[in-house]
Amino acid sequence: MARFVCAIGCSPMVALRQIRMKRAADMLAARTFFVEQIARAVGYRSCSSFLRAFRRMHGYCPAKSEGDGQNSD
Repeated sequence: MARFVCAIGCSPMVALRQIRMKRAADMLAARTFFVEQIARAVGYRSCSSFLRAFRRMHGYCPAKSEGDGQNSD
């Protein structure tokens, strides 16, 4: 793990959380999925856990930018 921290700059769990939250933010920006769908897509089994993690990282609740759940195709 020390090599990982030296190479990446944070622990593996922090890196994973950052990747998940970046993907979630991208999905929210697309406005095509519900928050619950995004939570599952980025690896959270609990929507409430996802909401807490997202709010902690981005400073706002993802429901404020929630899509309509419809694909625009």
